[in-house]
Amino acid sequence: MGGKGRKKERYSLRRALGMTGPVRRSQVQALYRQAMIHFDCRGYLQAENCRGILRFDAERLVLDMGTAQLRITGLGLMVDTYHQQLITIHGRIFSVETLEPGQETGRLRQSEGKVDGA
Repeated sequence: MGGKGRKKERYSLRRALGMTGPVRRSQVQALYRQAMIHFDCRGYLQAENCRGILRFDAERLVLDMGTAQLRITGLGLMVDTYHQQLITIHGRIFSVETLEPGQETGRLRQSEGKVDGA
């Protein structure tokens, strides 16, 4: 009945991302410039294309992700890597929340480790 004679459709990442026509270089670059987070259950979190750190202490970290802010709460939070393209954090992470832009103010200056506007 229903499935006989039907050819199975191949999976397409391009179609899943809404890129149905020919893929342009600008589309691929736009995909990789988006802010993204990755975390695991062992207490590691990576944020890609983050604009900066707004707040940081051992229990709370707030990141500026451009269109939103990301609040990470936990115990013993430590920033391992802090580059423009990648921030790596570890510790005992309890929650990850998104906030509207502007809910947290101030920006941590990478060179001095101090918060502007606080």
